[in-house]
Amino acid sequence: MIDTHSHLDGPEFAEDLEQTLLRAKAAGVEKIFVPGICWADTPRLLEICNTHAGLLYPMVGLHPENIMDEDYHEVLEKMERLIAESVTETEGMNIASAESEGKNAALAETEGMNIASAETDGMNAALAETEGMPYACKKHITKAPIIGIGEVGLDLYWDDTHKSEQMEVLESQLQWAEKYRLPLMIHSRNAHAELMEIMERHRSSNLTGVFHCFTGTPDEARDLLSFPGFMLGIGGVVTFKKSTLRETIKEAVPLSRIVLETDSPYMAPVPNRGKRNESAYVKNVAEMLADVFGLDLHTIVLHTTENALKVFPKAVFFMKK
Repeated sequence: MIDTHSHLDGPEFAEDLEQTLLRAKAAGVEKIFVPGICWADTPRLLEICNTHAGLLYPMVGLHPENIMDEDYHEVLEKMERLIAESVTETEGMNIASAESEGKNAALAETEGMNIASAETDGMNAALAETEGMPYACKKHITKAPIIGIGEVGLDLYWDDTHKSEQMEVLESQLQWAEKYRLPLMIHSRNAHAELMEIMERHRSSNLTGVFHCFTGTPDEARDLLSFPGFMLGIGGVVTFKKSTLRETIKEAVPLSRIVLETDSPYMAPVPNRGKRNESAYVKNVAEMLADVFGLDLHTIVLHTTENALKVFPKAVFFMKK
């Protein structure tokens, strides 16, 4: 399984990160994508991902709720330089062929797994993924590559005081995605119309990514899925008793367009709702999706893993010395 969205660099995991990762592995989680939200937290984000390269994969981005923490123009400049450096370091990775290898990598990750109590070694899985691939794809990298731009987006939940600034910052980061050919991790809360407005400007750009923490209506799902390079991130809300997300998925969201996420430490799924969320609980999300689609858990894991690796090809082609 892949948890495509987990804020493991946050203070909530400062005391027990190692144990958290062990529990995730025991639940069958092979990769965890860790999005950034601000410049101040970026050193910690990169530190934990480099320490756990092959398991944790970083993204860099400025979250809409953090744009006023400091001068966002300066922050954007710093972030873009960091992204550009990472892209330069990972040149030579055969990203084009990575997109066609997603299914093979997904199979490698789930082959022989006991989904109920998998304790697969993340590095062995990473090595297995590169078997039979061109030598150029096996370039040794000394630190985890930045695999995407995120968490970025729009958040008008509390008010729209900084709506124009949020849209300016998102526009800049969409341009990075185009320039560096990196996928996006997009946050949107109470801002669907505004998000669609800015995304429409880039419809011809072949952007890719994930619309994170989707909880919307069938019509909103169709709007988002009209961008063919994007998946919907489904998390703990799908397990909530009063949530209508299960019905929305049945009506408008095919399994081929879904990735798993936790958004840890937030929104833990049932039966851990109300507690700190963590990547191990992504299994509860997968189990609920198995029920929604009438499929076995292994099939859900296989398809959502393939989907995640299709969108984030740099997570396929990583192998640490």
